This record gives sequence, C-alpha cells and structure tokens, in this order.
Amino acid sequence: DDRDVERARLRAFRLRTAQPLPKLSDAPVFLEVSPGQRLLLVYTRRAVNVVELRNEALLATSAGKEVTAVPLLSVASTLLERRPGLQVVHAQWHPYSDGHLLILTSDDVLRVYDTVKDLQEMEQHVTLSLPDGKTPVSFACGSPIYWERFTVFLLCDDGSIFAVCPLVPFGCPVPG
Repeated sequence: DDRDVERARLRAFRLRTAQPLPKLSDAPVFLEVSPGQRLLLVYTRRAVNVVELRNEALLATSAGKEVTAVPLLSVASTLLERRPGLQVVHAQWHPYSDGHLLILTSDDVLRVYDTVKDLQEMEQHVTLSLPDGKTPVSFACGSPIYWERFTVFLLCDDGSIFAVCPLVPFGCPVPG
C-alpha cells in the first residue's frame, strides 16, 4: 500500500537530536553548515561558535548513545571579550573554502578567520568606510562567475547595497 511506503519513508527522516550543546551566552541568530559539510556555524550577537560535525560526541548522540556534551569551538572570543560593546552583525562561511569564516561586527569591520589554523587571530580584515553614516546589517558572497566569486555584497540599514572585491581567503584556489 502506498500509505505504508510513505509512513516508512517518513520514519526514516526522524529528527535526530545533536544535544546537549553547552548553553549559549544569548539567543542564537544563525546556523550554517560549511561548504565541505565538515563544520557547523552557530552565532549569537556576542559569540561565534563552530561545531565539528564529525566529532565523536555528535556521532555517538546521533547513534542514540548517552553523551555529556558536543564541544563548541569559540571563534574570535578574545576580541569579543576585550570589547564588551562589540556585537556580531552577521557571520557565514566563505563559499569557496571549508574553513574560512567571514564575521561582520558592529564596528563596521568584516573579518576573515581561517578556523582550521587559528580560531582567535583573524587572517585579514576590511574596515568598511561607507558614505553618509550607512550601517551594514548583513552580507552575502557573490556567485561563482568570474571575480564575483571573491565579491562580498553588503546590505545597509537603508536598503543600499555595496560590494567589496576582491576578498580572497588565503589559500583559496583562484581559477585560471
């Protein structure tokens, strides 16, 4: 019967809990899997965290075994602790690198972190000097066409859009 097949298919897609995660400092804002599907980004306004998707705790949890916690790796925590008023506006993976994370902060700086090499020291940064007091509220990486792959589009609070190019993570392959 078709309904039995559908019920069996739905049972195969049960939600698996990857808990418990350590308690976050405040409400989570965004969740994204890295391009290589190896890392998971979860950030709040005051913290940027990465979870290794193939770690033992997560694998044990998804297999139904008891686990104490899935470890969170903190990115840029030294910077955020030193500057209590600084907030994370947006963060996301660079689409052409499995370990490079872009973080836009409330001081209008776009920072690049190579999470494979160092979680605390940024690899590079761009201080945004936008006209007329515009404030960036989000960003998106460009499409894979030509130099657009190394373009970051900034969305401002008044709806205007600006582009930063090139922003190339160190070690990122550049097509010939």
